[in-house]
Amino acid sequence: MIRVALAARDNGDMSLFREALAMLTMGVMMSWYYLVVILSLLCVAGLFFPTWRVVAGTVFVLMWSAAFLPLDYQGWDAFCNSFLFKLWRDYFHYEYILEEAIDPKKRYLFAEMPHGIFPWGEVISISITKQLFPGSRVGSIGASVIFLLPGLRHFFSWIGCRPASPENIKKIFEEGADCAVTVGGVAEMFLVGGDKERLYLKKHKGFIREAIKNGADVVPVFCYGNSKLFSVVGESSRLSMGLLKRLSRRIKASVLIFYGRLCLPIPIRHPLLFVVGKPLPVVQKDAPSKEEIAALHALFCEKVEELYYKFRPEWETRPLSIE
Repeated sequence: MIRVALAARDNGDMSLFREALAMLTMGVMMSWYYLVVILSLLCVAGLFFPTWRVVAGTVFVLMWSAAFLPLDYQGWDAFCNSFLFKLWRDYFHYEYILEEAIDPKKRYLFAEMPHGIFPWGEVISISITKQLFPGSRVGSIGASVIFLLPGLRHFFSWIGCRPASPENIKKIFEEGADCAVTVGGVAEMFLVGGDKERLYLKKHKGFIREAIKNGADVVPVFCYGNSKLFSVVGESSRLSMGLLKRLSRRIKASVLIFYGRLCLPIPIRHPLLFVVGKPLPVVQKDAPSKEEIAALHALFCEKVEELYYKFRPEWETRPLSIE
């Protein structure tokens, strides 16, 4: 087992300036969707005023033309190794545990959880893959809706993330990389809060099917603290959460009012512990049966529970609930 602290504990090592810069950059990330919508509306409104018509039209066209530029999903190493990710790791006192070394000659599908409001732990992990898995390269998939937004789609392509689809999972493996999937997805955003660490996993079996089809061992990965970074308005009401969840599924985008530090869309400064468990061996099959998928999925759920309680840090006291 390998355990590495990538940032000092909160003992004053992070200056006020660096902490404020981390808050600003993460706040912009979490607000990007709303910023794009607001700027777009302002540009449209500006078209009705002759003085601003040219400026508004130019900004609108330039901004949204970026949403149609081709992307390179190979990842940008210089960006992933930049000060930005070091800043974020320090902010969260980021640590990782690798339970067993990964064989670079094999294929792996890293099934990461929990999603939380935003998978900050999983996103930051992209910056340490070379330390975690020497000789290997890791690609990932994310919600397709984020690749419709200018700016945000570029950020995710720079960290090697592609729109979620079986075809893109297969493409990642064919290019010689391993694949990381945050398995809870949008549905898990509605499980934050409360006195349990809740995972939406029982009905999500697609990642198991794709692992078998591509001959990739399944690796359970848990990021402790990720579901504690934000709170959701109405999270104590199952009725309101249920309605918002159904609406989000219909439009394929989350509909939530969340807040963090200073009641803003800035994540709370809380430790993140990223744990990579032991791989579950998989036998490749082009067309796995429902029974084979269900059997491996059941074993995976057992291993997730074992992993959770084995490495649960002292500051995480909530029991795990797999739903």
